[in-house]
Amino acid sequence: MMNLCCSNNLLPVRKPSTRALGQPRYFWEPGRMLNVHFMDGSPEQQQTVQRIAMEWPIYANIAFRWYQPIENSDIRITFESQGSWSYVGTIARFVRPSDPTMAFGWVGEFTPNDDRAVILHEFGHALGLEHEHRHPHNQIKWNGEPPFWYSTIPDDKWRGYISTLHDPESVMHYPINDEQANITIGQNTEISEFDKLWCAFNYSYA
Repeated sequence: MMNLCCSNNLLPVRKPSTRALGQPRYFWEPGRMLNVHFMDGSPEQQQTVQRIAMEWPIYANIAFRWYQPIENSDIRITFESQGSWSYVGTIARFVRPSDPTMAFGWVGEFTPNDDRAVILHEFGHALGLEHEHRHPHNQIKWNGEPPFWYSTIPDDKWRGYISTLHDPESVMHYPINDEQANITIGQNTEISEFDKLWCAFNYSYA
């Protein structure tokens, strides 16, 4: 399901803002209240998602209204999945109302840091952020062919994105070990300073 986290659609270029990565056409309107519906999952799983996801509105002018009816929902979450994924931003509007727009395949099964990393990451996608490791100007030199889901955005498709430099601390970055490439990036479990600046620019409170 990893392909749901990325899109190749393009837009005319806008002035770059921060290191985080996203396409304006998929951003919600600042100040938008997003209705969230849990399609399944235990109360503990649902509460974990709610608690961690609520860190995003601290930095972005966006709000989540939880436990809403499915017919009024913008984000629909399932825990019955073999992986974790999310549609990017407003692409969720085009998903059938009976289908999930976000999935968590292992919340509560591993460590609290694993939960933090995946929940912040997928809700970053829901706001319009995309995979930071795909930045075409990253400093990653792979030892051989990188995995498909680490593929870099080609320069000729870069003009539709808002970003500047590669941010290895972004919660939207996948881990990289020293056997894969010239740099090592661990599991990021916090919204980085540049993620926060991206929020301030694209979901301004002003």
